[in-house]
Amino acid sequence: MNNSENAARNLSEWQAMGDWRLMFLYRDRFQKVTLEQVQQAADRYFVRQPHDRQVLPEKNAVRAEIPLPRM
Repeated sequence: MNNSENAARNLSEWQAMGDWRLMFLYRDRFQKVTLEQVQQAADRYFVRQPHDRQVLPEKNAVRAEIPLPRM
């Protein structure tokens, strides 16, 4: 926010997503995230596989369960 060009670009991008005030809500929530919360999300959504460094098609791939958002 110390550069007016970047601030204007950021505000316009957040406005395009619905409301420019979401930028500040996102910032506040992001600052409250703890290391434990990050670790829990990583454990839930990142699934280790034997070939985790190669992208190979598999018939029975192990996938993380991602619940649909509530609306």
